[in-house]
Amino acid sequence: MLVNWQYLFLIHLLAFVIQKGETSERDVVTHIFENYDKRIRPVRNDSQATLVKIGMNIISVLDVNEQQEYIKLAVSFDNGWHDDFLTWDPAKFNGTTSIIVPADLIWTPDVTVTSTVLDTEYIVEKKDLNPEIKFTGDVRLNFAYVLSNRCEMKTDNFPFDSQECVFVMSSWSFATNRIVLEHIGGQRRIQNLNAEWDVFPYTNETTDYYLEPENPRRRIIYRMKIKRKSSYYVWVIIAPTFIISALSIAGMFAPFNSTGDREEKVSLGLTTLLTLAVILSLVTGEMPRSTNLPLLGRFVLFEISICVVSVALSICTMFLHQRATTRQWAVPRWLLYIVQCKRSDRINDGPEIKLPKSGLDSNRKCSEWLKKDAENIASVCFEQFSQVIADIKQLLVENKEAEDRKTLWLLVFDRIDLTLFFVFQTVHIIYFSVTFAFDFQS
Repeated sequence: MLVNWQYLFLIHLLAFVIQKGETSERDVVTHIFENYDKRIRPVRNDSQATLVKIGMNIISVLDVNEQQEYIKLAVSFDNGWHDDFLTWDPAKFNGTTSIIVPADLIWTPDVTVTSTVLDTEYIVEKKDLNPEIKFTGDVRLNFAYVLSNRCEMKTDNFPFDSQECVFVMSSWSFATNRIVLEHIGGQRRIQNLNAEWDVFPYTNETTDYYLEPENPRRRIIYRMKIKRKSSYYVWVIIAPTFIISALSIAGMFAPFNSTGDREEKVSLGLTTLLTLAVILSLVTGEMPRSTNLPLLGRFVLFEISICVVSVALSICTMFLHQRATTRQWAVPRWLLYIVQCKRSDRINDGPEIKLPKSGLDSNRKCSEWLKKDAENIASVCFEQFSQVIADIKQLLVENKEAEDRKTLWLLVFDRIDLTLFFVFQTVHIIYFSVTFAFDFQS
């Protein structure tokens, strides 16, 4: 029976302790909010400024809009300040050292991001926030929202560009004689915040600015650096454009056959220009609009320009080659010297076509056949035969000279094509190396 009374006593004692613990926090709220006015800055001495400590943490970078020059990201802010009227003695309230109450019950500083002119969306509505209050009067409030902040975009080096975005935290209403802002460190480690951009840890500085000459205001400036991930543009746009242009240059200045036909080269050049025009249309959709042409745009325009010049020179070479062979132009010596070609031997030094030394056999055949005027008829036959042989020889000489001239022109234009190939390919590679060497290393 005694044991049962002991158990009953312990149960009542435990219930009393639990009830006491449950009512202690409620008693604290009743005590500290009895004469509390959230409309007034919580200091007992009006000449004393309220120190508001602020820390910023980047949750995720949602969007970077280069055309409209703004960045959209999710951030959280840790705010802390001291409220002189929210204090109590834990010994009087069952050792309660902290409470959590709705934010709309207490005074909160009107500190916000003043550098944005776009909409700001709270992840948790401000009226639903619950700050923590310590018995010493220290208040800590965490809130997060989606911030769209103006960010001046410098895209001259696109797609290897880096951007620096500035966020300014300040009080809308209070000068430094009433509210002083101070940054607290300890930002979280930043990683995998965006698929297109690398986000680096921000830096901060605290400065004063003046809206009124006698009342400076305190602000905290956060500078966040982001760098574009350029791998997509390198492998999808830059590398294919360079390879297509290099192959086009090689195709336009290389002989397709031994006859020197060049129509296929012009067709190849025009096809390459069409391909580069399609690539440029893709690049235009990716490039930000700015007063200066970005690096990628300059590169694609250079590739188009070098292909245009290549096609133009190929057309000029085709025109001159056709005129030189059809008009039977002689190859100038200075051109032979420039292209380092040797003139081939003329056909006059070739095998000699010998004529009969005498017309005895012909005269005999003619005399036997005609049986009269043998000597006169033989002489006529001999002269006609000699003239035919001379005409044939002259025709062979002219054909040989024309063929040699055509072959020599073909060699000359082959040397010209080879020279243009090395010149254009060298310029192409040098421009590519100078333009992207530093960016690839970085």
